[in-house]
Amino acid sequence: MSDRTLQVHPSRIEIVKKAYKTSGHTNQIEFAREVGFSDDALRAFLNGKPVYRETFMKFCEALELDHKELLGEAAPNNSSNATTGTQINQSVENNYGFVIGTVGTLNQNNSDKSS
Repeated sequence: MSDRTLQVHPSRIEIVKKAYKTSGHTNQIEFAREVGFSDDALRAFLNGKPVYRETFMKFCEALELDHKELLGEAAPNNSSNATTGTQINQSVENNYGFVIGTVGTLNQNNSDKSS
């Protein structure tokens, strides 16, 4: 990567993709053009490929993302883009058919069965 380009850190790609999905934009070509760049540039940005510094910064601004976080220079923040326990549970339930419980919940359920 040269000084003229930046790319999303591999560990932050899902944050970027989630921000795009929740941004309300449904057409990548239209969104990229609204920001002032090509859909190829947007695809590269969303997939962690190098893009020009200006392109990177404009997409971060448009998606309301912290560029330092996406570069891996800052720890992920606890913004609305962070994954919550509820979201993880929903994903597990949707994909695997069960919910991750807490110890208290499991103990309560077990005590109900023994009564």
